[in-house]
Amino acid sequence: PDVNRETLRKDLNGLINKKAIIRKGEKKGIYYEFI
Repeated sequence: PDVNRETLRKDLNGLINKKAIIRKGEKKGIYYEFI
């Protein structure tokens, strides 16, 4: 569980940092690449 939580935190930080990129990529399906 500890590792999963840390991984989720890193993923969330990455998603927040690339929020704009994901928003634009969401239409092209790039959204899944960032997850």
